[in-house]
Amino acid sequence: MGAWFSRANRTISQLDKEEKVKVRRVAALLAVLTFALVGLTASSGYSQNIKLGYIDSQRIMAEFKEAQDAQKKLDDIVQQWRQERDQMQQQLQELQDQYQKQSLLLSEERKREREQEIQNLMAKLYEFDNQKFGAQGEVYKKQAELFEPVYQKIRDAIAKVGKDGNFTYIFDVAGGAVVYKAPNQPDLTDEVLNVLNKGVSSSGGK
Repeated sequence: MGAWFSRANRTISQLDKEEKVKVRRVAALLAVLTFALVGLTASSGYSQNIKLGYIDSQRIMAEFKEAQDAQKKLDDIVQQWRQERDQMQQQLQELQDQYQKQSLLLSEERKREREQEIQNLMAKLYEFDNQKFGAQGEVYKKQAELFEPVYQKIRDAIAKVGKDGNFTYIFDVAGGAVVYKAPNQPDLTDEVLNVLNKGVSSSGGK
């Protein structure tokens, strides 16, 4: 019984370490934005001068209202699921505490029943945790659902700024895609934000 109870306690400890769920949207954003806008030069191609610009995707995400709204929705959903998990963790801890205090007074049959009850709740908690917060869990899916429209609008806004300004390439400094930036290279972040705030269609700003 002591060894089994020790394993149960380690389970609680492991779940506590996973308490803070980190939902990262930056990696997904960089995968979307770290690209070159090619084909923006005239038909003569490289006979013209190459025109470069850059944007800061982190700033765009921080200042674009639709991105803020999507993050707020995601945070609210994640918080609700955390609370549900916390309640199950508390219930499991209470069952374990009761078992420890009463184990000497319980018959072998009753002990097995209590242990099974605890194991069932542990399995339920693991299943919930994996379903919601696993690598392919509902948090991941909800993040993709909420942010893909945002990413599409950002892609369209960058494309519009690139075409309107005749830029050959636009790089994302937040993604580490630029190892050197000359002082005279234009920061197009404000222009992209202006396009986003005015509204841009999903057809690439056409």
